[in-house]
Amino acid sequence: MAAIYCPPGHAQFWSPGEFSLLFGQLSDKFIVAGDWNAHHSFWGCLRSCRRGSALLSYVSSCRLEILATGGPTHFPSDRGRNPSAIDFAVYAGISGGHLTINESYELSSDHLPLIIYLSAALSTHSGKPRLLPRGSNIRVFKSKLASLLNDSPPYVLNSTTQIDNAAQDLVYKIHSAAAASMVNHRNASSPGASRTPVKPEILSLLRRKRELRRRWMSTRHPLDKAEFNAATNLLRKALFEAKSDYFVDKLRAIDPNQNRGFALWKCTRSLKRQPMRRFSLLRRDGTWARSDLDIAEEFANDLCERFTPFDLATDEEVLVTTTFSGVNSGPIAHISPISAPEVVEQVKRLKPNKAPGHDGLDAAHPPYLCHSACQVQEIGLASQAAKWAISDCQGAAV
Repeated sequence: MAAIYCPPGHAQFWSPGEFSLLFGQLSDKFIVAGDWNAHHSFWGCLRSCRRGSALLSYVSSCRLEILATGGPTHFPSDRGRNPSAIDFAVYAGISGGHLTINESYELSSDHLPLIIYLSAALSTHSGKPRLLPRGSNIRVFKSKLASLLNDSPPYVLNSTTQIDNAAQDLVYKIHSAAAASMVNHRNASSPGASRTPVKPEILSLLRRKRELRRRWMSTRHPLDKAEFNAATNLLRKALFEAKSDYFVDKLRAIDPNQNRGFALWKCTRSLKRQPMRRFSLLRRDGTWARSDLDIAEEFANDLCERFTPFDLATDEEVLVTTTFSGVNSGPIAHISPISAPEVVEQVKRLKPNKAPGHDGLDAAHPPYLCHSACQVQEIGLASQAAKWAISDCQGAAV
C-alpha cells in the first residue's frame, strides 16, 4: 500500500509512459491512494484534463482498477470553482469484491478523508428483500392483515404526527402479516438451489486439499506444509479455469440482439465498472452540501418554500372579481376527494418489476392489499396526508 500526492499543474508532462514508470516500481498486488489532481468523468469529475486522460488510458491498457466513491472529494474555498473528485485509489492483483471505499465527514478540511476497507470475505450487495417472496401463503397474509386491522381502533388524522404514526403502524401490520404467511416458507434462494454444478476433478482437489490441511495441522512438518500449499495453488488454478470456461460459454450462448442485449449487459456489468457519479449541492449561503443527509435537507427546504398551500378565494373576493370583469363565472366546482376505485385502478397500472421502497412494499403487493381491509386504511391515509405532505417535506429522502 502506498500514498501518493501529485502537485497540481504541469499536466502536460504526464503521459501513459510516465505512469508506467510509476507503477512499474510496485509489485503485482498494490493499492495506491491519495490526491492525484487528475480530472476525469470516469471517477466522478465534471471535466477531464490531460493527466486524467493519461491515467485512465494507462489503467485501461493494463490490469489495473479504479476505486472511487463517484462523488466529489475536494471542495475548494473559491466559490467560482466546482468540487472535483481527485482523491481515489488505483489497485491491482486484488479482487474488487474485497474492497470498499467510503467518505468521512468528521474533519473540516477541503479534502474529504477516504477510508478503504480490505476484507477477507467478499462484500456482496444483497438486493432489497421482497415483502412476499415466492411461495408465500397469500390467504394467510390476507386473513392475518384483516384481523390486525379489524382489532385496531380507527386512525385519527388531524396532524402530521398522527399521519406519520398511522402510516408506521399500517406498515408494521403489513410486515407482521407477511411474516405470518412465511412461517413454513422455504427460501427459494437457499444454498445449493441454483448453484452451478462443480466438476468431479475440482471436488477431488478440494478433498485432497482438506486432507493435506488436516495432516499439516497435526504434524506441523515443513514437507506437509509444502504439499498443502501446492494442493491449494492447484485448486485455485482449477477454479479459475472452470470459472473462465463457464463465463466464456455463457457469453457465447447469449444473443446480443435479444431483449436489447440485457443478458449481455448483466454478465459484463461488473467488468471495469465505472463508479456511480454523485454531484454536490451548493447551499444558499455559499457552502457545499457534502453528505447525502445535507443534500436531502437542502432539497426538503427548497421544496417546502416552492410548494406552499394555495389559498382559495373567498366568496367576497369571487364576487368582486366577477363584478369587475363582467363575466359570470358560475358556481365553483367542488373538488371531490379521491375514491377507492380510482386508487385501485392506479395500483393496477403500476409496473410489478420496480424495486421496493424503504418500507419493503413493491408494486407486486398492492393488489393483495387492495382486496383486503387494508384498502380502506390506505385510502384514508392517502387522502388525508395530501393536506400535510408539503409541510412535512423535512422527512423526505433524496
